[in-house]
Amino acid sequence: MKTSLRFLFALSLLTLCFYSATLVAEFTYGLPVGASVRVFTDRAEFKWTTDETWRGKVEVFNSNDPNGTVPIFTKESRNAAGDPIIAPEHVVTVFVPSELAAGDYLFRVTATDPANPNNKFSTPTPLPPFSTGAQELRNVQSAPEVNSAVISWEANVIGFGSVVYGTAALDQGPVGDNLNITDHSIELTGLSAGTTYMFRVSNKHAIDGTIWLRWRARSRPSLHLSHPSPVRCAWGTMALPMLR
Repeated sequence: MKTSLRFLFALSLLTLCFYSATLVAEFTYGLPVGASVRVFTDRAEFKWTTDETWRGKVEVFNSNDPNGTVPIFTKESRNAAGDPIIAPEHVVTVFVPSELAAGDYLFRVTATDPANPNNKFSTPTPLPPFSTGAQELRNVQSAPEVNSAVISWEANVIGFGSVVYGTAALDQGPVGDNLNITDHSIELTGLSAGTTYMFRVSNKHAIDGTIWLRWRARSRPSLHLSHPSPVRCAWGTMALPMLR
């Protein structure tokens, strides 16, 4: 009898541990994935996907509120009739300046269970930034070694980092990361010693992978890009040291 009780007790503990782990997995399951933003001359477009068919909304905060305590603007994901959209993917457009004045901001997207408004998932803090001004990359740096180099840059718009490079053409890469952030640092390996490379960096939209932000140096005026917003391309060259 004691053996049976001990077995049942152990089984109950195992079941409890398994159930707890399941609860944790489900709690993190619906977090918004790939929240990203495109900024045009008259609007900012926020786009994100979740693992749940839920409602969505965007909140905008001042740039000095990284923890998202007081939103200065909120807009729900709704259709043309004004009804809430219940879907795994959402696109919310905020118009500038009619809905939001030009400036530097932070944003948060939230997915909410339509059956239980208390069940929701939001972008973690510190919140990602966006700017309604010109989208730009800046401070592009290269740190070459004998057979490798680290390329880094800063930006005022989030996205996955990407680098393409080559000697006579940009025919190698892209080499990138999956960090949906503003600033990036990416290492290129397998390079040839004593060789000069040119490279281009960009921030790519987290949802659809399109190159959203690039900076174009004046030394490459023949490169023309077509895109509905100010787009720039970051070009540069780096010379690797000779082997000794």
